[in-house]
Amino acid sequence: MQSASADVLHLGLLAARLSQAAYEETHHGLMTALAQVPSEMVSNLSLVGFTIQEKDYKNFAPQWYVAREGADGAASRIFLVFRGAYSPFDALRNLCVLPFAHGDGQYHGGFLGGLTGNNKLNDTLQKALYDNPCAELFVTGHSLGGAMALTYVAAGLVPDTFEGCVTAVAIGSPAVLYTDPKNRSVQGPAGAARARLLAFANRADVVPRVLGSPLAVSRILFNSIPNLSHFQGVLNSLENYSHIPRTQVVWVNPNGKGGALAPLSDQHDAVLHVHKSFSRALYIFGDHGLEGYIRGIETALEHAV
Repeated sequence: MQSASADVLHLGLLAARLSQAAYEETHHGLMTALAQVPSEMVSNLSLVGFTIQEKDYKNFAPQWYVAREGADGAASRIFLVFRGAYSPFDALRNLCVLPFAHGDGQYHGGFLGGLTGNNKLNDTLQKALYDNPCAELFVTGHSLGGAMALTYVAAGLVPDTFEGCVTAVAIGSPAVLYTDPKNRSVQGPAGAARARLLAFANRADVVPRVLGSPLAVSRILFNSIPNLSHFQGVLNSLENYSHIPRTQVVWVNPNGKGGALAPLSDQHDAVLHVHKSFSRALYIFGDHGLEGYIRGIETALEHAV
């Protein structure tokens, strides 16, 4: 596998820093966090819109913010950032694994459900892009947030009127696309065709690998417990997820000694599936935190060409 380029690593580090700010739950906290993003990564950053997650089971839309980069006048970049899992409502969204169709693809129902019909999000982003037609759109998030970023782009939810460049970066995020493993499209959804897609997976972080991996052990467990065999269909759904074709995958700190690798498309399953080589190192949250991703990417940048 070849080493990840400095350009790709810089995008990942920016995405991680912006995603860190998305966990703030007040306007003041978010503004303080954004002010701490190094100026060499992004300059003249201002907040366009911010929605916290309502603590209501009837309305638990995802938390997100929209920001713009640039001095007075036209912005150079518009950022849409989704918060990662941080509440019981987010856990429920993660568990809604049955797929739903949208456009020319099928997506994780929980991820898609937080985006379709989200009028405030769509209106805020559409206005920001309309006011800055020459800006690049940068969509990102950590964990659940990154999955929603990928879904938002791939499902064609970016406003049709926007014709600029789109980049989506997922940090430690699971697969979002439901596909037949025997008939996977090489191109993927049309919404993804216009975008540059990046997915970062830290050393042995299970989250980017939990959907789409073979689940033989889980099948045996579920089939052996009375009244749980009806979950077989759910397991089938878990196995049939994949990361979006043409996604650039970056494996951070693969051997515990720093660095980052950029596996080719035919090597993605070796990196993004749970398999025996991870059996000792793999654990649920050990490599999943944003601080671990930031440290890993910064270390890789020290050695990048």
